Amino acid sequence: MEMVAVKDEFGQSGTPEQLMKHYQLDAAAIVKAAEKVLLRK
Repeated sequence: MEMVAVKDEFGQSGTPEQLMKHYQLDAAAIVKAAEKVLLRK
């Protein structure tokens, strides 16, 4: 299991796209987390 969530830090402002990238909730970050899980097998 890999956690994909907002980390405990002060909030930021920006466009939704900027915020998703900043908090690592964009598609690329999710793919990276999934790959990390698959490599553990």
